[in-house]
Amino acid sequence: MMRKGLERKVSFRSFIISGKAEKFAWLFLFVLLCLRAKQLLLRPLWFDEALTVLNFALLESPAKIYHSYVIPNNQILHTIFLHWWIKVFSFDFLRLFPLLCGFCTLAFLWQLRRKSSNMASFYVLAVLAMSFPFALYATALRGYMLSAAAVAGGVWMVTRYLEIGKWRHLAGWFIFSLLGVGTMPGTLAGLAGAMLFGMGYCRWNMFRQRRIYLAGVAPLVAFMIFYLPIKDNLLRCAALGEGWQSGTSMLLALAMGVVFTFLPALIPAAMGHLRAHRLTPALFHLAIWLLPVPAAYLFKAAPFPRVFFPLFPVFALLLANGVRDFLAILRHKRGARYAFSALQVMCGCAVLWSGLCHREPFRQRAGALHPFPSGQDDFIDCHFAKRSFSPRFTAQKFKEYFPDAAVVYVTFESDPWALMYAFMENGVNTRIIFDGPAGKYSGVPAVAITHFNEDKRALETRFQCRYTSVFTSDNHTFWVVDNE
Repeated sequence: MMRKGLERKVSFRSFIISGKAEKFAWLFLFVLLCLRAKQLLLRPLWFDEALTVLNFALLESPAKIYHSYVIPNNQILHTIFLHWWIKVFSFDFLRLFPLLCGFCTLAFLWQLRRKSSNMASFYVLAVLAMSFPFALYATALRGYMLSAAAVAGGVWMVTRYLEIGKWRHLAGWFIFSLLGVGTMPGTLAGLAGAMLFGMGYCRWNMFRQRRIYLAGVAPLVAFMIFYLPIKDNLLRCAALGEGWQSGTSMLLALAMGVVFTFLPALIPAAMGHLRAHRLTPALFHLAIWLLPVPAAYLFKAAPFPRVFFPLFPVFALLLANGVRDFLAILRHKRGARYAFSALQVMCGCAVLWSGLCHREPFRQRAGALHPFPSGQDDFIDCHFAKRSFSPRFTAQKFKEYFPDAAVVYVTFESDPWALMYAFMENGVNTRIIFDGPAGKYSGVPAVAITHFNEDKRALETRFQCRYTSVFTSDNHTFWVVDNE
């Protein structure tokens, strides 16, 4: 998306990063990711993560996991990889798998650096690697980072295939498409973005060539191959209608997540796009930004904003184009020294923004601006990334207060699956019961756990008896039946 003729006047590719250093830039990006992700690696599992591990990853075989697609929480290929990971490494290093997927995402994107420039690509990928949302999903036991890696690898392959038409690149595009859709159906949006990105570098006569249609149909074929054997399960999951009731709120939340992730790159990229650009890439690349809009309004419920996280790698490539133009224009008009000074300022802003975003008080203030319901934040102030989210502490205290309790009732709002996993980690043998899809508990529990801000009257109405609190933390409250 460079202004016509600009690339012939100004070459920014060898500016600062060149030669041997270029080969190791991806390693430095991974170091940046590890530095930002280290605090999130040891956080406790929350509802979706614990449900994925306990209900699906621990099934006896990959075939059983594949045919147990009963809720979208079973992101099938990701769950199968977790299944194998647990067999090899036990439960001690679970979060290293998504971190590995994050590394692959950055490495795949680095392969496309010459679509913009070495320095612009490195800068934007460094902003992405240091961002809080990327570190969050690079340590999450969910399939979003695996899908992002599939999209990043896919955009690399499909761009090469559309350029030179070699079958090995088409095969790579198909394999990455299969990996993405096999993790979650929503990856189709990210794959569509990858396809549009590659089309932006083709001429308009591409529609006369067979390769454009083969590339376009590959993700759909991959989707059908993977889900046809379990199509009834897929339709039942789609009928659940999980998501947001307001498509507009979803789009606003997604936009805030993009800004929160890429702000140090968004500003210079926007300045780089102020000039006229070639029509072909401009149209196709603009369409990438608009991909979430149809999904927000066509479905019964708008998808969760995090479903579009696999689009973030493609957004990074688009922003790298804008940063390339911005730096090239500065160098052309003011000279290399001025451009280098601007780059230094940009890097300082990126480090400052990353440091702020990884501070919980700042995220709380930023999250207070959100247009979405409490507890539905996917990118900024997620409740499961806060220090107050402490199911392990709850498990330790429960073991201290009720060492002989056989069962405990846990409300759905207090995250029963996270507590199950925390109880398992801390050797608490008490069985957790709760009202879930399998049905309601029929007895009257002597001990109950609720979220700390739940109304006591709801618990007493549920079991028609009185309860007395014995302990309250930042997360949970323990209750016992009041026999008086």
